[in-house]
Amino acid sequence: MTLAELTVKIMETVPARRGNVYGTTIRKMRADGSVRENGPYFIWTRSEGGKMRSSYVPAADVPRYRQEIENGRRLEDLIGELWKLAEGAADAEKKTPRRSTAPRPR
Repeated sequence: MTLAELTVKIMETVPARRGNVYGTTIRKMRADGSVRENGPYFIWTRSEGGKMRSSYVPAADVPRYRQEIENGRRLEDLIGELWKLAEGAADAEKKTPRRSTAPRPR
């Protein structure tokens, strides 16, 4: 894959997000012993600077967030390909010649 092809594929993944979206409910015990369940509430979690961050997501936005997270996973794979291209280019550059290793006189 060329750098131009990779750039096009990377641009196709934008917008993208890291993390995960999951749904949760809150259960509360009433005075009469019955359980009341509220929700579902959707939460977007991700790691920022080594710390876990979370935000509530409106139910209407969940499909968009999930698509953007999938785009983010594809973006991570493409960035791995970009690293391979960059390292290949670095290896292809002319290296400085090594010094002759002629035997030393004893």
